[in-house]
Amino acid sequence: MDLPPRVLITGCSRMLGRAVQRALEAHGVTVFATARRARPVDRVSALEVTDRAAVMHVVAQVDAIVHMASARALTSESEASAHETIVRGSEHIVHAAVARSRHVVLFGSAEEYGSRVSLPYREDAQCSPESAYGVAKSAATLQALRDGGSGVTVLRPSTVYGPGQPESMLVARCIAATREDGVVALQGGTQTRDHVHVADVARAVVLALQSGSAAAGSVVHVASGDSRRVCDVATLVTVLAGRGRVKLGPESTRKGDVREMRFCTERAQRLLGFRSEISLEEGLRRTLDG
Repeated sequence: MDLPPRVLITGCSRMLGRAVQRALEAHGVTVFATARRARPVDRVSALEVTDRAAVMHVVAQVDAIVHMASARALTSESEASAHETIVRGSEHIVHAAVARSRHVVLFGSAEEYGSRVSLPYREDAQCSPESAYGVAKSAATLQALRDGGSGVTVLRPSTVYGPGQPESMLVARCIAATREDGVVALQGGTQTRDHVHVADVARAVVLALQSGSAAAGSVVHVASGDSRRVCDVATLVTVLAGRGRVKLGPESTRKGDVREMRFCTERAQRLLGFRSEISLEEGLRRTLDG
């Protein structure tokens, strides 16, 4: 199927949003890029997704929506605000899309699973989120599938990395340490994560928008299928950079920190024709060069 000619992207302030914007524009799509705060230099307009009227207005101008707007609670006081952005914002997007018969590609999170789900994760598993972020994302997913039905496809990515990644994330911290010939300090380091390159995730969005009814009403993993210990990922960064070293510390005791993550990727291959094309080694080289 052809791509919709006009696509709204919410949450276009970070690495993934910008990558999706570039991927769609490369296919000739007119992109309405939005974020909470406008960035004219990047052609990003302001949109507060908790503002129902504003959402209805902009959705009326497009043919499909990629909804990535989200928020993380940095303090206990901000949890309510983050929950409002994730859950209420998704509700407004889906309701506006249903009213206009628009397709929504909504982003979920691996944190929806929690630590009690059997491995590998499968999209139809009963989620048991433990972090506040995972709880909000799970609520938004369930609500979107209930209210949007066949007009919604939920993409649930694993750990996304690439150039421009937030400095709090593992690969970005490792690269920063290697540039100073410093130490990458890890808590534990034996946790497993599936790192998927941002360009692969952007390609999955394109495929989801092209899929029509194939993935309608479904949750679909966007993952590499290659889970590795975080200490091995960090060591690989230092090897590729030719400097820096890894130091292992005590295991994390942070609430909601899941020890092992592995993803089944069969549904993505079957419904979207998606398979990760960028190996971890190649993706880290690109990120180091970026």
